[in-house]
Amino acid sequence: MKTKFLFFFIVLFFLKQSKIVAQVNIQDSLALVDYYDSTYGVSPWQFGQSWNLHDPVNTWTGIGVSNDRIISIKLWGGGWQGNIPSSFGNLTALQRIEFLDYGITSLPESFANLVSLTYVSFHAVFSHVPFPAALTKAPNLAFISLEDNSFTDSIPSSIGNMAKLTSLDLFQNSLSGTIPNSLNRLDSLKGIDLSYNAFTFKEIVPFTQDYIAKGKKYSTYYSPQANISIHNFNGSLAVSAGGALDNDTFKWYKDSVWVATIIGDSTYTPVSPGKYYVEVTNSIATMLTLSSNVVVPVALCPPTASATISSDVGASYYQWQQSTDGTNFNDITNGVNYSGTSTSSLNLINIPSSWYGYRYRCRTDKGTSAAFLISYLSKWTGGTNMAWENPANWSCGKLPDENTDVIITSGNIVLNTDVTIRSLKLSPQASFTVNSGHKLIIANP
Repeated sequence: MKTKFLFFFIVLFFLKQSKIVAQVNIQDSLALVDYYDSTYGVSPWQFGQSWNLHDPVNTWTGIGVSNDRIISIKLWGGGWQGNIPSSFGNLTALQRIEFLDYGITSLPESFANLVSLTYVSFHAVFSHVPFPAALTKAPNLAFISLEDNSFTDSIPSSIGNMAKLTSLDLFQNSLSGTIPNSLNRLDSLKGIDLSYNAFTFKEIVPFTQDYIAKGKKYSTYYSPQANISIHNFNGSLAVSAGGALDNDTFKWYKDSVWVATIIGDSTYTPVSPGKYYVEVTNSIATMLTLSSNVVVPVALCPPTASATISSDVGASYYQWQQSTDGTNFNDITNGVNYSGTSTSSLNLINIPSSWYGYRYRCRTDKGTSAAFLISYLSKWTGGTNMAWENPANWSCGKLPDENTDVIITSGNIVLNTDVTIRSLKLSPQASFTVNSGHKLIIANP
């Protein structure tokens, strides 16, 4: 009994010191204060949403109260960030949460205590953090909307344990990886929106097959998804759409005009310069068409090369960017390898063949240009003799190196040295001999 009375007087002292007129359950009041402090409440929130701790809790912006309990929290654009504290789990009467445009980094495991919570909407709340798996532990949660966040991982399998879930909205995030088939066990589910993420047929097809096999009827949306990247492959363009190639159809376009339809093969060899992209459909996941980014292939000669590329977007402001991974682009400045970085044309200077696969694009005030995809390519001409080691036998007038795609369509080639190249495309009309004691290494066959 002494311990209980001591706790009561400590809480009462805290409320008096902070001058909060609670008018709600003390436990709820303290949870809100913790939440306020942990999300930089010491600095005023923006747009007039800062709580005045001297006022009654039921007058605080976005707080809904019924029968002395907090039942709803609705906040938007406050400009705060931080973690939601574990004491948030004490809001056991909380039924609804709506946050818009915030900076939450994680949710506490105590979400499992929110037994009255049925509705959650976190719109543009999380940024470059893992999916908030703690959310899946709220036992009676029926509606989840996580629009416009940028998660760094996949959907947790624990989401399939949410027996009361009726609606799951994951529109416009950066989700990838396996889509849990456990979702198809939920009889309560009425709809899922997986559109505008980074799924490919590798994830969508198995989920669709399981959906069909279990005879599910809920509405599911998974189109569109993020653009897939075009890569160089043996002197050709190629994409990875995921899943079995046999189920895929690739429609290639040059300068927005259809040029080829290829079934079961993701590679295409351009016959002339231009802007290329591809659209991929699948015979199982029929509602999704994966589209690639637009690229302009630029084939250079090893070991270093210079070239000029020009923006296809006319504007008054130009800033050239480079990407080493095909996804993330960073601004570049004039220097050893570049000039004209703030003009419509970029000069590439002595670019090493080790930069194979780098991309360049121009960001302007009128939009962003197509991406220029760098590769190194040399073709056998056999203009002098049969010796691989003679530069005059190659289209570049230089020998291929370890970062060079090699194309040989005809001739009788003899190799008398140890050589490493990136790839080799050898026509049946050509003969190739590696003399004893020597070897040809193909780094990317």
